[in-house]
Amino acid sequence: MGKYEKLIKKIISGSSDKNIEFDELYNLLLKTGFQVRIKGSHHK
Repeated sequence: MGKYEKLIKKIISGSSDKNIEFDELYNLLLKTGFQVRIKGSHHK
């Protein structure tokens, strides 16, 4: 099982939402096709 598959399972389980790093989630969203909009230090 790959890194992103493990992260998706972790998110779906809902048991460890506080332990998900911003960079991990950010990279997962980029990989799944989301686009980044940054204004200053705010990521949307």
